[in-house]
Order: sequence, then structure tokens, then C-alpha cells
Amino acid sequence: MDTLTCFQSSQISGIVHKDIDEHIAYRLGVAVATYLDAKCLVVGGDNRLSTPSLKLALVKGIKNCGCNVVDIGVCGTEELTFANTVSQADGGIMITGGSQPKVFNGFKIVDQKNQFICQKKHFDILQQSILHHEPPMPKQAGKLVYQNYIKSYVQQILSFIQTDNIKPLRIVVNAGNGMAGNVINALESAFLAQQIPIQLIKLNNQPDGEFPHGAPNPELAHHQRKTSDAVKRHHADLGLAWDGDFSRCFFFDAQGNLVEHYYIVALLAQQFATKQPAQKIVHDSRLMWNTVDTVSKLGGETIECHTGQMPMTHVMRKEHAVYAGATDAHHYFKDFFYCESSMIPWLMICELISTTNCSLSELINQQMLAYPTSGEIDSKITQPKSLLSDIEQQLAAQALEIKHTDGLMMSFRNWRFSLCQSSPHSSLKLNVESRGDVALVQQQTNYLMQIIQGVKASI
Repeated sequence: MDTLTCFQSSQISGIVHKDIDEHIAYRLGVAVATYLDAKCLVVGGDNRLSTPSLKLALVKGIKNCGCNVVDIGVCGTEELTFANTVSQADGGIMITGGSQPKVFNGFKIVDQKNQFICQKKHFDILQQSILHHEPPMPKQAGKLVYQNYIKSYVQQILSFIQTDNIKPLRIVVNAGNGMAGNVINALESAFLAQQIPIQLIKLNNQPDGEFPHGAPNPELAHHQRKTSDAVKRHHADLGLAWDGDFSRCFFFDAQGNLVEHYYIVALLAQQFATKQPAQKIVHDSRLMWNTVDTVSKLGGETIECHTGQMPMTHVMRKEHAVYAGATDAHHYFKDFFYCESSMIPWLMICELISTTNCSLSELINQQMLAYPTSGEIDSKITQPKSLLSDIEQQLAAQALEIKHTDGLMMSFRNWRFSLCQSSPHSSLKLNVESRGDVALVQQQTNYLMQIIQGVKASI
């Protein structure tokens, strides 16, 4: 089967004018409009320098199928999914390179229910349409309208908190010169209008497609250092940093320490279980005991799920869960149309800090003592499946539970671990956790890493 290099395992992404260009964008517009049998599609894009020309070609392809287009301008991915719902469109296409360097760009596609079109079966159809099908010329081209939804979007995300609960907070926000900056400005205006006492100290807030401070990736050490230093310099209560299309938000406490996403998931689960007792919370399987125990104590129910947007939102819809959180910093909300948001989490954490009179570090430190972890350790492995099988055989006799949700998960009396394979790369992500035993976590992490390193050394 003929393939395009921009079609990867779960995303459409590549270097502009090498893997992706205006011709592909035009044909993708035709392919998506045809595949979804759409009458109207929402289109948005990030602030990369290549986005305007790609969007122009994409929109032309959609219109030439007789499909109408709602162009919402420069935006983040969650703004596009919001607009897709409120406009009652048949789907949407976001042009974004996410957290990648400026030479990259890509496309995220959602259907009418905001479910991402990213499985192999979808991509095979779209690729063949782009490569081999000549688009028919309609008798009448679709119409293009421009619409700005940011005010209603801000109202929606603010509805997740009781704004009267918020106490004075000083927050460092690092947009990485990506699309979070526009939303930060809109939220700042809303804070002033509604007298919400949050002061925002902005870093790299102006969208700049040149990304003068490097790729908009908050995982990069120099970005984390700048956010951490600013938190300490301004004596802030917390710090926040986003990637290019603000699909992920990273948290820093008042001491400038990066907060592990696992503990944020548990704090958000706690918020929902407190506000809406007996509700269901979905979580991934990499690290889970903290979330499970927190929700259980508050009378809620937890559901374990594969990591990823499609499986997590599918389970949410099926089980009518109010929230789903993953340890890779992705969060999904029933009242945000079962979509992902990186803005709702920090607003909810601000409310939690305010209502408990505890700092973020106090909230996190309590969890870290009760549920210590190894932190995620990524190892490049040539034959990960063979290694997983070997580890399972070595430890099976001691295990109380063995699962293969996202790789290999084994639970024992007072500790557990997960080894997840990262696709499409041949790497394994190790996470170890226990209930209150830091030394045990270190011991078992060292043991597992010796096995992993032994395999690496023998290859």
C-alpha cells in the first residue's frame, strides 16, 4: 500500500515542505469532508509560520467538496473541539505541530462527537483518498464563515469552579510562545471583570511562530528551569507551562519543583469525588493506587483504562464518568463535552488550594509520602516484548495481579509496577509505586532497572 510519511502511528505530522505541504493539505480537506460526509467542518490552527498557507489549502479542499467551513482563527486544540460542539458542526480539523520544533506541522481531526480520527483504519482510508482519488468538482462550493468563540469558551472553563471560593493567588504562566497566551489574556480579562483575585505573571506569552526560546515543549529542561526560576523569583504560589497547542499543562509548586502529573490526577479526582459524590473517575494504569484510594474514601468509583484519548473518552461515555486523567498530563471532562482540557485542571487546583488553605506543595507532599513513586524512567529497548515476557515469568509467582492493559502491570502485596511500551519507538516506560514505603520503591526500581539494563547490555 502506498503511504505518506506524514501519516504516523497515531498522528499526521511532519516537516513542512518535506512530509507535509499545501497539496497534501488540500487533498486532506477533500478526504476528510468525504470520509465524514460532512456538511460543515470547523477549522483552526496554531501560530506556526506554515499554518496560514496550509489552512488556506485545507479550506479550499473542504469547500470544493461542497462542505461549509467555520474558521475560528488561531487557537488551541481544545478551543477547536469546543467550537465543533457549540457550532453543531460535523467535525473539525486543527492544524498544529503541538510541542515539536517550528519546522514541523500537522493535523488533528475530530468527528462530530469530538472523537479523534487517528486509528490505522482511518488513516489508511484518508491516505488512499489523498494519493489516488481525484476530488469531484461540486456544482456549488461550500461557504466560509469566520467565528470567534473565545468568550464563550472562557465562560465554559470557568464554570468548573466556584469563583467566589478563589483566594488571592500569584501564578507564573509560561505559554512557550504558543497558543496558550491568547487564552491566558482572555482569562486575565475575565478575572478582572469578575474580581477573581488571581495575578498572572506571564512568560513567553506572545504567540510567536519563530519560537525564539525553542520548541514549545514544557518537557525540555531549559523551559522547566525558566518557569521554576520565575516562580521562585516572583514568590509565586505556583507555576504553569504549556506546549504549543496547550494540550498539556505542567505544574510547579511554590519552591519551583515540577509536580508529577500522577498527583495532579489524584487531586482533580478528589475535587470531583467531593463535589459530586458516587461519581465515576477513569484513570490509566501506569500509576493508580493514589487515585483509586482517594476516590474510594470519598465514596466514588474508579475505572482503569488504556492510556490515550480514544480509549479514555470511550470509557467515559460508556460509564458516564465525570473525569478521566492520565499520568501523561492529559485530562478529559464530561462537562467539557467529553473532551480534553489543559486549562480546566489548573483552575480546579486553584480552587482546591483556596478551599483547603493548603499550598500546592503541601497537598502534593501529603500524597508523595502516602504514595511514593519512582518517577517515569524511559529505556530504549530493541526487543521490548521479549523483555516484558522475561520479567513476567521471573515475578509471576509473587504477583497478586497481572495485567497487560498498556504493556505489563504487576501488583504485589505492598508495591506495583507498570512497564508501558511507547509507540512507535522501541522504548519502555517504567513506573513503580507503593503505599507509604519509599525505600521499597527504590529497592524494586533498582531491581527492575538491573534487569532492563542487563538486556540492553546484552544486545
